[in-house]
Amino acid sequence: MWKAQLKAVIFDLDGVIADTNECYNQANRKLAEELAVTISDAENDSFKGIHRSEIVRAIAAKTGRNYQEAEIVALGVKKNEYYQQMIADLSPRDLLPGIKRFLQELTDADMRIALASSSSNYHFVLERLGISHYFHAVADPAKVERMKPAPDIFLLAADLLNVPYAHCAAIEDGEAGLTAVLATPMFSVGIGTAPFLAAANWNLADTAGLKLAELRQRFAAR
Repeated sequence: MWKAQLKAVIFDLDGVIADTNECYNQANRKLAEELAVTISDAENDSFKGIHRSEIVRAIAAKTGRNYQEAEIVALGVKKNEYYQQMIADLSPRDLLPGIKRFLQELTDADMRIALASSSSNYHFVLERLGISHYFHAVADPAKVERMKPAPDIFLLAADLLNVPYAHCAAIEDGEAGLTAVLATPMFSVGIGTAPFLAAANWNLADTAGLKLAELRQRFAAR
């Protein structure tokens, strides 16, 4: 019986590689305050992995106003400026536990590595974290028609690596991102303790538990 072999690992960025989710949350709150509305922690959690324009639309909708498309774009630019201010001081110390070791494990094993993030700031973040050299491919969110929870960005990442989807594992922490991975033949890895992450093929409480040997074992046993 034919079985897929693990050949590539595709990473989400925020909340998987670095703890930048709070920067996003603060940028969302700042925009909401400017529009004289509030957003809850649960709403911020639901925005994980969602494209900036959709987050802005959701926040703007709470005002009860009808915004023109140009206004939504302008609000998105403003929200991104807030986020960029908050990540300006990122450094390798902001990598989540075990990520540098895991990336090195993958590299030593000649695994292909890609990034599939909804963030348009991915190049800056990877450079600031000092890990750009580990990635063979980065899927540009501007190059996909549909963002998470559609699977397009993960499929693009695998295509850029030239690795069949069934030979890939993808790591996510957000509900939209995990939904995207589950819509592909990829092996899904969920990081965190939120109930929805139990749907992943492998659910870890945090990134410190990411180890290639166990990933291979679970991938083979799927």
